[in-house]
Amino acid sequence: MLFNRMAAGKEQGASYRTEVSYLEIYNERVKDLLQSSKTNHSLRVREHPRLGPYVQGLSTHLVTDYSDIQVSVLVIMLNIVYYTQHLEIVYPFCKNWNVL
Repeated sequence: MLFNRMAAGKEQGASYRTEVSYLEIYNERVKDLLQSSKTNHSLRVREHPRLGPYVQGLSTHLVTDYSDIQVSVLVIMLNIVYYTQHLEIVYPFCKNWNVL
């Protein structure tokens, strides 16, 4: 629906830029879900005086249609698979962990 409205607006001369970011906050640590698990570290939440809170270093990815969002979700799932496989190598007892 969003991209349909954007397409209609473009026909009338409007321009749009849509970006996505995905993050996880767990145990007071912020993680970028679209970055590789092996290079990911805890990010910092900052406060901009005019714009409000933001996450420093959080990646943003340009999306032009719904399929771009689906690709972003696929990247997240692949990162989860990589991370859980790494856990099984490092911690063999983790094989009973389930990722939904």
